Amino acid sequence: MRFFIIIFILFFSTKIFSIENNQLISEKDLHYLFENNQKKWNETLIFLDKKKSLSKINGSNDVYFLKSYFNYGYVIIMPHFKNNNIYKILFTYKFDKFDDEISDIFFNHYMYSFNKFCSKVSRNKLYLNIEIKRCN
Repeated sequence: MRFFIIIFILFFSTKIFSIENNQLISEKDLHYLFENNQKKWNETLIFLDKKKSLSKINGSNDVYFLKSYFNYGYVIIMPHFKNNNIYKILFTYKFDKFDDEISDIFFNHYMYSFNKFCSKVSRNKLYLNIEIKRCN
């Protein structure tokens, strides 16, 4: 059930351009997401696929990815598994209009908010890519 709450917090904000750090994923949320195995993840996405603003995408190696729409674009969440455990999660945000202010909010949050997770953030004209792994 907590997984659903995390998904709703993350992706149902219709004010993505006024987003603050407290509306983005927390370290506690990441711990929960990384506890999923492949079967649990896929089963959850099959259920969420029935929602209008969410859809599952066939990913690689029989893993579904989650695509969530918001007013100004969408995000795709792509877990990567090793030995049936998530070892990294990729978030790809696509914005209809992407500016430095929103980029800075995401960059600062994902680069400096976690103690046990390491992040890489990259950006191009319309996309923001975030890779999160457990730190060694």
